[in-house]
Amino acid sequence: MRIEDRVRIGELFEEYGGLLTEKQRTMLNEYCGLDLSLCEIAKQYNVTRQAVRDAIRRAIFQLEEYERVLKTVELKAKLKNRLEKLKVAAESGGELAAIIELLEE
Repeated sequence: MRIEDRVRIGELFEEYGGLLTEKQRTMLNEYCGLDLSLCEIAKQYNVTRQAVRDAIRRAIFQLEEYERVLKTVELKAKLKNRLEKLKVAAESGGELAAIIELLEE
């Protein structure tokens, strides 16, 4: 799994992880957060590697669906970007009109 994918999953997990089943939450955290292999997780829960893989894939799909509908992570990223622009404009002595325009975006 690419680092960008792990970051994305981490953001989604932080926002929507509480909506997953306990099993999905635990396995996804162990796989992405603790960097355990599918085999290690399977041994721990006495299930097949395929069962772990399926649970993780379903969890990731579910997280993506929550974001597709709710767009909370996307909104937070946009707000963070706006705040950064406002901070730069204010620190550089930007004109009031430019700052107001950033607020109205």
